Amino acid sequence: MRKWKNKLLLFTFIFLLTAQTFSHPSFVFAIDHGGNEITHTSKEIGSDDCLREYEVTAQFKKEDVQKPTDLIFVQDASGSFRDTIGNVKKALNEVIDYLIPGDRVQLTTYRGAIGNSTANGKKQNMPGWDYEVKTNQPLTNNFVQAKNAVNSFVVNSGTPTASGLKSALESYEANKGDISNRSTVFVLITDGVANTRLDGYLKQRDDHFSMRTPKGANSVEYNQDYKAAIQEVIAQTNNIKAKGYELITGYWEQYQQFQQSGQLEDRYDGPLVNPDRDGKDYPVRPDVINSLKGMASSHDNFIEASTKDGDNINEFTRKLKEVIARQIQVSDYKVMFNVDERYTIDESSVQLISDQVSADPVIEGNRITFDLGNIPAGEYVIKYKITQNESIAEQHTASEGQLIINGEINVFPPIIHEANNENCFIEPSDPAIDKDVNGKDHLSIDREKEYVYNITTPIPNNIKEYTKFVITDEVDPGLTVLKDKVKVTVDGKTYDGLKLTIDGNNVKVEVTDFAGLSGKEKIQLVIPAMINVETDISQYKDNKIPNTANLHFKNAAGKEDSLKTDPVTVTPPKDLKIDKDVNEKDHIIMDRKKEYVYNVTTTIPNDMKEYTKLVITDEVDSGLTVLKDKVKVTVNGEAYDGLKLIVDGNNVKVEVTDFAGLSGKEKIQLVIPAMINANTDISKYKDNKIPNTANIDFENISGQQNNKKSSTVTVTPADHPGKPNKPSGLGGLGDPGEPNKPNEPGKWIDKLPQTGEELLLYMTIFGFLLLVIGGVLLFYRERNME
Repeated sequence: MRKWKNKLLLFTFIFLLTAQTFSHPSFVFAIDHGGNEITHTSKEIGSDDCLREYEVTAQFKKEDVQKPTDLIFVQDASGSFRDTIGNVKKALNEVIDYLIPGDRVQLTTYRGAIGNSTANGKKQNMPGWDYEVKTNQPLTNNFVQAKNAVNSFVVNSGTPTASGLKSALESYEANKGDISNRSTVFVLITDGVANTRLDGYLKQRDDHFSMRTPKGANSVEYNQDYKAAIQEVIAQTNNIKAKGYELITGYWEQYQQFQQSGQLEDRYDGPLVNPDRDGKDYPVRPDVINSLKGMASSHDNFIEASTKDGDNINEFTRKLKEVIARQIQVSDYKVMFNVDERYTIDESSVQLISDQVSADPVIEGNRITFDLGNIPAGEYVIKYKITQNESIAEQHTASEGQLIINGEINVFPPIIHEANNENCFIEPSDPAIDKDVNGKDHLSIDREKEYVYNITTPIPNNIKEYTKFVITDEVDPGLTVLKDKVKVTVDGKTYDGLKLTIDGNNVKVEVTDFAGLSGKEKIQLVIPAMINVETDISQYKDNKIPNTANLHFKNAAGKEDSLKTDPVTVTPPKDLKIDKDVNEKDHIIMDRKKEYVYNVTTTIPNDMKEYTKLVITDEVDSGLTVLKDKVKVTVNGEAYDGLKLIVDGNNVKVEVTDFAGLSGKEKIQLVIPAMINANTDISKYKDNKIPNTANIDFENISGQQNNKKSSTVTVTPADHPGKPNKPSGLGGLGDPGEPNKPNEPGKWIDKLPQTGEELLLYMTIFGFLLLVIGGVLLFYRERNME
């Protein structure tokens, strides 16, 4: 009897010890539905007596029950895929993403034909039919390289399906190595009826290269021997399956294409125009679909989608991905933890620890999610830290989690923590309020461009004892509040215990449920706004529009008070612009070889330090000469080392090399002395004016490259201030000359032009002759009178 008592006492002790061990919060485990152990434990790592901090560890293991996969794509690249191949490529890339280390992939494409042939053996080569059967990517475990191959192949011409399958199998057999512990899956994707034969030629059913169709087209498609081509495809797929490989076949049918003029027309799906002649061999469609279905390793391995049934290419690719994922045993792993609202998650501590994969968590409120996808076999650890927001008076579940595999839920053991409110006093935290504009104290932004004010109010830890807590923001009238976009949240989530009121530019948030804010961290008020077009910025100090927010409260002690944020400011930026004048005018008349100056002024924008490129160029007209040694550039009238000046003949360039140093500066001033060349033919220029402009090329904060051009300024030589009227002739006395013809090069005009010299000479001679004649007449008259 004593022995039985001893055994009973021993059994009781072991039972109690086991129960105590497995109920301790630092050691809990469970078994998932796949027979794998999953654990979830916590360890206290910090405490101020009332608010404790814990590190939580979750572990799970994926067993290596899946063979590595060799995935062989045999892709139709014929011309009929032209409009939808982008969707197919996207799907192939997504399928490659399913693969895990150890898997391999191969891509073979096929298109075109060498030429056409008749039933009696005549052949006609057609170089433009672009025949290519190619393994674009031999068997590889480099998935990035495989995706590049998928993205780079092109589509065109006919459909040599049998050749594509044959080439894919030959390439795989040459490179497969030891596959005793591998599964091999071939995937045939086509949208057409196989027509190019293994010898690379289309083959007609009679002795003609083409046939007139019922719709009047002269077609090489209409009378081909499709049945024989399909039999070649079947033979190649049988070779693949005979080696024990799985075969998936997918048919994307663009139904209407086959019935277009010059295609199969009535012979694709009837009704036949000539049933007596064609009834034995046509229509083609039933043979194509039934053959592709029979080629697949199983009924479930056949994928079909057709525009005849209202399907689109997205429906086809969805089915394709589902079938491949099932065949290569893709597992979708997702891990999720829900933490008690009385705890705060240290987001920076959340991490997946694995040598095989990396993944970032998604943290929404107090939920942590890892979407791991198809992970390789191995052990996985997730760690995260949580801290109590308040003392908790009862035993509670601090965190619980789920491991979801292909939609099947496996539950992590919950983290159970004991009460910790005995002899606990928490010092009440003080209210506070902070405001920023787009995360800054000051923002330079274009008028009527949206930005946001962020008002953040930490929630006092004894908020449930407050009786008043109101946030107000009276936005300046030079701005407009975008009323419909204003929102307020608590720790990033909507909260029904807040009342939001917007009256024009006045925004107010009032707490109506204080108890519900216990354990919460902060109230966040977001006010989108923009600067009005008509706002006169000069009325504001330093051209900055200020704004503050206020917090009005009544605390647990009944004290009523208010707080105000530091002001944040906004201002519209000075535009980057370029102006040019010539001697401070738009146009001047200037003597040749006499110096004048071009003034090029560039206004410096407020955000100049965030620019990455700014180049000023001025290509002065070849009819002028730039005085190279006198060209200078300044910033606000002073020399600046952050500018690079280059003068190459008449080409002047200024490049900014130090952007930060231009902050707060007003303008870059480029002065280009020049003069009009003595031999410049002014008649070549419109309105006898020599034009010039300056340019700026820049790249601003947004990375956008652009350029601007100044207005055009002009100069005219003084010896041709305008287009003169041509003088009229005077009784054939001669040409008055060319008053606008320039002097010899290099000579200055030192006296007025003598434009009346020849006329005066003629008049003088004429008058002298009249005097002589008159004198002679007078002499003879006096003599006769004697």
